[in-house]
Amino acid sequence: MAAALLLGATSLAAAPADPAGPVGRTPPVKATATDTRPTRSYEPPTLLIHPTDRDTVVGATIELTSGECRLLRSHDGGRGWDLLDKTPSPPDFPLCFRGGVYGYLNETPIAWGRNGTLYWGLNGLHPTRVDPDTSVLVARTTNLGDTWSSTVVADARPPTTRAVTNPSRPVTGLAVDGTSGPEDIVYVAWQTFPTGTGPREVLFSVSTDGGRTFSSPRLPYDEATSKRLGGEPGLEGLPPQLRVAADGTLYILMPGRSADTSIPHRLLLGTSTDKGATFTYTEVTGLVEANSTPGLAWSPEGGPSGTLHVVYEDGYGRPLGVRKIFYARSTDGGATFSPPKLLNDDDLAKRYSQFNPNVSVAPGGRVDVVWWDFRDGAGLYASDVYYAYSSDNGATWSPNLRVTEASIDRKVGTWSNNFDYRAPPSLASTDETALVAWDQTSSDEGSQDVVTATVQLSELPADNAALPYVVAALLGLVAGGLALLGVAGAVRTRNDAADREAEPVTEEEAASPR
Repeated sequence: MAAALLLGATSLAAAPADPAGPVGRTPPVKATATDTRPTRSYEPPTLLIHPTDRDTVVGATIELTSGECRLLRSHDGGRGWDLLDKTPSPPDFPLCFRGGVYGYLNETPIAWGRNGTLYWGLNGLHPTRVDPDTSVLVARTTNLGDTWSSTVVADARPPTTRAVTNPSRPVTGLAVDGTSGPEDIVYVAWQTFPTGTGPREVLFSVSTDGGRTFSSPRLPYDEATSKRLGGEPGLEGLPPQLRVAADGTLYILMPGRSADTSIPHRLLLGTSTDKGATFTYTEVTGLVEANSTPGLAWSPEGGPSGTLHVVYEDGYGRPLGVRKIFYARSTDGGATFSPPKLLNDDDLAKRYSQFNPNVSVAPGGRVDVVWWDFRDGAGLYASDVYYAYSSDNGATWSPNLRVTEASIDRKVGTWSNNFDYRAPPSLASTDETALVAWDQTSSDEGSQDVVTATVQLSELPADNAALPYVVAALLGLVAGGLALLGVAGAVRTRNDAADREAEPVTEEEAASPR
């Protein structure tokens, strides 16, 4: 009980929790602290907790200025981090990122296979080549990133045809089925920008031998389905997400739209029970504007098919305006979905925007969601990470909790600057905690680091090494409490003034990426 009370005392930026709300939040930890280059600029990572060791956590990130992929690793539940020197990229494709990509997406999808194998859906670029030379690879490691092997899934180097193999948008979808075959079945998906006047397309590929070889890339829909969903000339599939249920069912979630502007945008779910050979499609919901990558998670609760949890960002009432965070679920294997539920609980009249949601499910079934939120940085062009959770499989949701201690200045860093790169915050869930990660810019250094913090949902068991959390809480309280109160007060004063001004997030800031 003492640990819980001490953690609650450090939540200086959070509103008082109701009895069912989070116990508290640890002070933030800079996960990329060993990189001292002033030009460093890390994207928010994809976080995963080891399936058999909850203290082991990995995070896949990109250092955007160098274009290198890096793995973060923790052996104490996210309280301390190592930034590994070994990159998953092979010598032929040493880079995994190129500038000039606009998007609301995460380019580092990772997933666990059997026996602790970690897979990474990887962009492949060579420094001597130029756009559109972006290939698709899958890297894998059996020792938590100390060494890697990789397979080229789609080689975009000349003289291959861009319309078939080259994605202008990065790899966003990766899922592993570790139970349906003698070896891991690995799925990887991405979006292309074909030459000519054809629609943007989603491609995917399958490996049935643990990622050593992959099938030829293909569409997860046929021509008839494409035209049924998207009119003429067909569906434009936007960056996809992949998940696999316990029974091996494959789900692909993607925003869809048509070149025919009279056809409404929509969020689509494809379901395959034959390892990607065929898909059936369901409309999750209509969209005001399809311009961001949604989040998808599966949990065994809710019925024989489990539950699909979908979070997404959409315009609130009109395109190119204020953005909000929505949730929908399916308890019948994606055949039908619940009406969308608004997750952000700020004052709608003040027209603050929220962006880039992400979702994770704890082993016991709690559903966690995080997103970027401008309510506390209104008028300052500064954002925070906010969190909400559901303990009843998505039926009801907690009040929003501010995870960041102070709003992040978006006038520096990559958000709407340079190449307008904005990836969602990440999270990984245990039954007692939610580990959250984001990118934190520094106005004095001009750098951008990965920062993590742990939201504690319940008291940690006695054998769970709660003492480090208590020590961290005390250090944060002593070292930063007064300073944080001062910052919070200053920000609130500016926010009150901003509330009386015009809309805090302009249409230009919320506009669709090019």
